[in-house]
Amino acid sequence: MKKNLFFWGVAALLFGLVSCKPGNKNTETSENDQMIETVQAPAFDKAGVYYGVLPCADCSGIETTLELMSDQTYKLTQVYQEKEDGRFESSGTIMWDAASNIVTLGEGEDMTKWLIEGDKVTMLDKEGNKPVGELADQYVLTKK
Repeated sequence: MKKNLFFWGVAALLFGLVSCKPGNKNTETSENDQMIETVQAPAFDKAGVYYGVLPCADCSGIETTLELMSDQTYKLTQVYQEKEDGRFESSGTIMWDAASNIVTLGEGEDMTKWLIEGDKVTMLDKEGNKPVGELADQYVLTKK
């Protein structure tokens, strides 16, 4: 009788352990788990090479070439006319605001903003405003 009681006690214990193993997880998934929303930034479709001569306070102009690449990188080349060692290049990643068509290049003091309108880009001030005054229309680069 003691053997029977012992046997049934061990059997109950083993049955309890087997039914509690971690592999028996609930495999049901809720509808919310299956709904994964993917939000992608709009593709950058303004790639191209833009060129123009921007105004310069102490030279006859700044030959400016802005290359915007489809992978959202850029290369900006500026040559100060009639200046020795007047060539400057920068490159990096574009910050693009698709809603306003404004690209921001660089950071901090070197940051520039450009408004893309058709085949033209206009250099903006640090706050993102278009230039005003008699030279305003000279801050424009045209797509090659």
